[in-house]
Amino acid sequence: MKNIISKINHLCESECEKYRLPYSLVIIILYLPLLIILLYALSIILPQTQTAAVSMIRENNIVEQLTFVSLLIGSLQGLYLAWWTKVKKKELFVWSFYALFSLGLLLIAMEEISWGQQIFKFQTPDFIKAINDQEEFTIRVLC
Repeated sequence: MKNIISKINHLCESECEKYRLPYSLVIIILYLPLLIILLYALSIILPQTQTAAVSMIRENNIVEQLTFVSLLIGSLQGLYLAWWTKVKKKELFVWSFYALFSLGLLLIAMEEISWGQQIFKFQTPDFIKAINDQEEFTIRVLC
């Protein structure tokens, strides 16, 4: 166990140097996702917080909105990176991978909010309602 902790500390220190970040920020980046998962798992288990925990993951709630925002930001950053690598005359494979991956993130982000239907409150066209299992403006269809 002591060896693992030593390796984690060494890794954090090297990342601090490489990216010029404070050690405390690297520790937060490393452990925050684990802490969030643990706290959410506890909130599902405890009867006092179960209702609130379950409501957070329902349709059109905080988790879905944060997922959309994260995917949208990642997509925009990736598209900028694709453009930047193309301008810097990098290989076709490099900038096209960034572009395709970023467009995939954009597709997932827009699916998360039903292509704006959740925000702008427009009705689902009947031809999509007939084949969509959620009756929303998404590309998820019955299988």
